[in-house]
Amino acid sequence: MESAAKGAGQLLGTLGYRAQLLVIGVLLPGLLITLELSAVWAFNDEGRRNAILALLPKDAESLAVPGIGVVLLIFFPAYILGYVAREMTFKCSTAWLRRGWPPARRASVILAQLRTVHGAGQVDQVIRHYPVFDLASREADPATLALPRPADFYIREFCKLWLRTKAPALRTDGMEAEINMGLGFVIPSFLGVIPSVVFIPAMFGPAVAAGAVIGFILIGSGLFYNTNTVRCQETEEAISSFLFAHRMRLDRPSPDSPPRLAAPRRSKA
Repeated sequence: MESAAKGAGQLLGTLGYRAQLLVIGVLLPGLLITLELSAVWAFNDEGRRNAILALLPKDAESLAVPGIGVVLLIFFPAYILGYVAREMTFKCSTAWLRRGWPPARRASVILAQLRTVHGAGQVDQVIRHYPVFDLASREADPATLALPRPADFYIREFCKLWLRTKAPALRTDGMEAEINMGLGFVIPSFLGVIPSVVFIPAMFGPAVAAGAVIGFILIGSGLFYNTNTVRCQETEEAISSFLFAHRMRLDRPSPDSPPRLAAPRRSKA
């Protein structure tokens, strides 16, 4: 009974976490894309502007059943646009990192760096028990290259799943949320170029519009590069936490081992 209740609690926690990822990585960017496209669509047409304003609730009473319909009408395309934008950006990010372009760090490089930090013997003592780490030394093999995702993905996800079940205090879910949010807002940032070209020249002049265009391009590029960096850091963090959890287990004395005696204190002369 207790195990069933614990399993149900873990399921609810997982669903809640996935819902948070969908909100910050899909729905919010989708709403931003919907706002940008709607503003461009209705900019020079009064009838279109009035049609959009007519959909918005006017008072508290209109937030009832019709208001719910309007919210669903807005959220549904926003969710679709946000989901498609995030998936496209994830695919571009994975292809970028798989080609080894900066700031990519392959799994073999990360493991070599961790061997330098923690000692080759300490690292190899742990990973030799898990065949998934063999992918790091076979990254150039045709069989590994034929996999739908790069080798570091399988190593990272294995470590994350192990940590969630064996050492929840060391899991790296926070970085996953940061990655979803960062990649989710890449395309909305680039799409900010369109309103800048449509609105700003008539209001503030072409120089300000050019600055806004450059600014949005830099923001989108910075988000993409920074999120790729965080993806590499997530792999390193997952492996490091995985190694740390195992070292804690290996350093823990077994029940059959005799207790350690405290060193005798020296008497003061």
